Amino acid sequence: MEAKLVRVEPTREGETGDPIPLGEIVTIGRSPGNNLVLPDDQISRNHALIRREGEDYLIMDLGSANGTFVNDKPVTSATPLRTKDVIRIGESEFVFQDEEREFPSTKEVRKGTQRVFANVNLAVLVSDVRNYTVLSSALPADGLSMVLADWFRRVGECIEARAGNIEKFRGDSVMAYWISKPGGGDNAHILGALRAARDMVEASHEYDESLAAQYPGHAFRIGCGIHCGDAVLGNIGADSRRDFTTLGDCVNVTFRIESLCSTLDRPVLVSEEIKAQAQPEFEFDDMGPQSLKGKEEPITIYALRMTNT
Repeated sequence: MEAKLVRVEPTREGETGDPIPLGEIVTIGRSPGNNLVLPDDQISRNHALIRREGEDYLIMDLGSANGTFVNDKPVTSATPLRTKDVIRIGESEFVFQDEEREFPSTKEVRKGTQRVFANVNLAVLVSDVRNYTVLSSALPADGLSMVLADWFRRVGECIEARAGNIEKFRGDSVMAYWISKPGGGDNAHILGALRAARDMVEASHEYDESLAAQYPGHAFRIGCGIHCGDAVLGNIGADSRRDFTTLGDCVNVTFRIESLCSTLDRPVLVSEEIKAQAQPEFEFDDMGPQSLKGKEEPITIYALRMTNT
């Protein structure tokens, strides 16, 4: 029998919803890119993760603001689940059902510092404000803060509208990712990243007009890099406060690609892997082989042609 979650509807005590089957990994959160999306303000964008590990299913909190609970106890480390355990996330409650594994295996689950990862295939998008240094020296601090805060709000809307997951905002940049469907053969994660980048560039034009009106002589420009490949998804840290992160060469290459936007003077640059899976919806210009820091051989970079579609 396949392990599953059965939702306990909060509106009618004891009523259950449709079972949610559990595969190798299920991500839970408010962001549309999760496997299980819970539209609740008490729930973080990337809130929790359930992963199969050997004979067990483990649940872990991903550094959420309001915590994850099993049988009313906070999840502070990777916790094995057993049949009839009640999982509470925000206002949602689920019953874990796996009759073939009524109890977790007897192997030790390490406490304290946790490093719990899952191997996934991702499309990664990195974007930053290309002329941030100039803006920071020209605009008053409060004015720059307002511009960035409003921009990041709009960026979040663009990414979530395309079912992406925002991993982090830092400084003037944002990183987001889209998880491919198990088994491959689907390019929805690639198209989602490209559509979000296109939306962000179009939104940046509005910000450019607004900024020029308020601060004449200054422009607002962004750059986006997109790449895809295998990565590691998980949490790093100690005890109950951990940071959700993605690790791997795929992520590093995306940052390197984005750094070329200023040099090549194009708003969206992608790898050959992205370009190969994006047509016919998107068209690209070949920017030729480019050297990336940390790579022995140059890789071919493509620029997304911006259209009104």
